[in-house]
Amino acid sequence: MTNPVGAVARLIEFMYFGAPMISFFIGKKGNLESISHLSKSINAIDTNENLNFLNNVRIDLRANFIQLDTGHIFNSGMLTSEVYSGQYWNQIRDIRKSKARSLLQGNFYPVAIQNYFFHFLLEELPEIMTTNRDIPNLNFISLEGQPKFVMELLQLAGVRLQTLENNVQFVENLIVPSYLRSNSRWSVEKLKSLKSHTLVDKSNPKKILLLRNGKARSDVNFEASLTNLMIPFGFKVVDPDNYSCKEQIDIFSNATEIVAIHGAALSNLVFSTPECKIFEIFNHPYRTYFFRELARINGNLYTSSEIDSVYAKLENWLSHSQSSLP
Repeated sequence: MTNPVGAVARLIEFMYFGAPMISFFIGKKGNLESISHLSKSINAIDTNENLNFLNNVRIDLRANFIQLDTGHIFNSGMLTSEVYSGQYWNQIRDIRKSKARSLLQGNFYPVAIQNYFFHFLLEELPEIMTTNRDIPNLNFISLEGQPKFVMELLQLAGVRLQTLENNVQFVENLIVPSYLRSNSRWSVEKLKSLKSHTLVDKSNPKKILLLRNGKARSDVNFEASLTNLMIPFGFKVVDPDNYSCKEQIDIFSNATEIVAIHGAALSNLVFSTPECKIFEIFNHPYRTYFFRELARINGNLYTSSEIDSVYAKLENWLSHSQSSLP
């Protein structure tokens, strides 16, 4: 941990505010300087209908930090745990000492380096699509290294992403999205428009099985047993890693039944029809019921099960599915 004092301050802020608000560190000349973490405090009631324009700001996409003309810091993509650790404080100092002065004219929207498919698809992308629609001639900027799924989804959304060569840039106007939608319904409806860029291939399987396939928290023996159970019922194992984003949208649009071990691939259920039935399996200690809420918003028929009771629940679920067939 590069700053244990800062980490203690983060803990106190989390306990009281639920999010980090202000940091202090000793500046180059020995003076005490403050940093406000605006990702959790700025624009408390704003959305992209009331975009925030920040003038003459320096950005450091290497560390996902943006320095405002006020000297504050806006976090464009870090997790709160990363802010808590204090591991990026050296990069903050680098920005303050930067000699970059060439001003890039125009409006800029920074896209932080993405690590997680579900986060980008369900949270970042809908905001990007809306901003791209509302502001003409907007420059979306990033560094090299964006995952393939980011580039594919942006292309489907009609968004062109530019790569900046220098770590620190000085830009005329910066667009700051608030990411403060009260629920996910808006995001789901926005993402539905991506389906218009695909043609539903009726040869895609109606029943799909999503496994962990060696990823973190996978259980090889359980997945083999689950596969042997589901195949006779007409299910096909689908590994999204083998398909483009466009193909994944097409596959989920055509599905009528989805059995899935909890994982990011279930984010694609936003492209499924309301009639599609979802059975989610929790086979490891990690728990989040986000996809249950997503299925509710999308109108899906949703069921879930813990691993210790999954077979009995699956047999009951399958029997009801078979009896409902015309």
